[in-house]
Amino acid sequence: MKICVLSETSSIHTVRYINYLKNSGIDVFAVTNKINPSLDVKQYELKYGLPLFVSSQNSAFRNAISPLSILHVKNILRKEKPDIVHAHYTSSYGFIGALTNFKPLIISVWGSDVLLNQTKYFGILKRMSSFALKKASLIICDGVEVQKTVSSLGGKNIKLIYFGVDTDKFKPNKNKDNTLNIIISLRNHEPLYDVETFVKAIAIVNEKHLNSYFIVAGSGSQTEYLKKLSEHYPIEFPGNIDSNYYLNQSHIYVSTSKSDSGLSVSTGEAMACELPVVVTDFGDNNRWINDGVNGYLFPVGDYKILAEKIISLIDNKVMQKKMGEINRKIVEINFNEKIEMKKVIVLYKKLVMWGSIDESCPWCDHDNCDGDNCSVRWIKESRERNYRYDDE
Repeated sequence: MKICVLSETSSIHTVRYINYLKNSGIDVFAVTNKINPSLDVKQYELKYGLPLFVSSQNSAFRNAISPLSILHVKNILRKEKPDIVHAHYTSSYGFIGALTNFKPLIISVWGSDVLLNQTKYFGILKRMSSFALKKASLIICDGVEVQKTVSSLGGKNIKLIYFGVDTDKFKPNKNKDNTLNIIISLRNHEPLYDVETFVKAIAIVNEKHLNSYFIVAGSGSQTEYLKKLSEHYPIEFPGNIDSNYYLNQSHIYVSTSKSDSGLSVSTGEAMACELPVVVTDFGDNNRWINDGVNGYLFPVGDYKILAEKIISLIDNKVMQKKMGEINRKIVEINFNEKIEMKKVIVLYKKLVMWGSIDESCPWCDHDNCDGDNCSVRWIKESRERNYRYDDE
């Protein structure tokens, strides 16, 4: 089975996705706006795009509206002959995939592609998203609220599958140094993630707990502004980091994002490391975080309530531990990368073998069986082989 992934290979989510497919024995290649030299699969760079002003908002947008760039992608597909094209991000790569008329086309919706900026540019992005979703053979979402939006845009055959977390890599550190209270954010420094709210909360927390230390990981257009805003507080800006290492030194995780598709991967990673989490009350977060049980929710942009929640956790180490243990169990069962990616591969095989995701296995009649490793099929075919041998 050969899969073409249309996506930004600079994204860690795309890298994880492609590497999982490759490690599962699937032949995979990527078509992307800029080649990632650290990704060990064949990559094609999008060409012949028109340099329009809106392209800065979405790096693949300029390629999507160029007839030559679409022709370029079509030629790649003719050469490689993939079984499936899987596009990530609706209004850019999803739109490109739709314009190639390749079938079957899968589109993974990331959240902001359908939740934000849909009214910008006279509604062009909304129309692009709707066009792409209607052309897709299968749509994958990782959040219930996004699933509703996709349906309202005309999308059908929608499956809820999460990005998930590698629970073998992200696991708790039982020998953590508790001398300091370390609070960490892993969100990038862009307006969407509102890290400024975290920095403002730090000022309040630091007044009450001088033995606290804050890690503002990530990078972005607001990094220098955030550094200047926090220059008098015990804050580290380590940049783009090995999140596993830093999470295992930390005690509390914070996400101030204004929008996420479902549970953000970084929040899932923190939960897998048995951290209590304090996140915005937006989107699907309240489906994962039971306020006061395995973390806290706070209103978007409200740094005062955020500070109160952080202080409450610092003051209650027992609560920290209990919340963290609950979070680990939630991720192991419901946000596990291996389980979620196996669902994707089953859908791939169904589309390739039977041309439909709705078909149950013709041998055992189970929806989650891809037919490839079906025990009922194996027994039946083994008997048939034995009959043929007996006849001989």
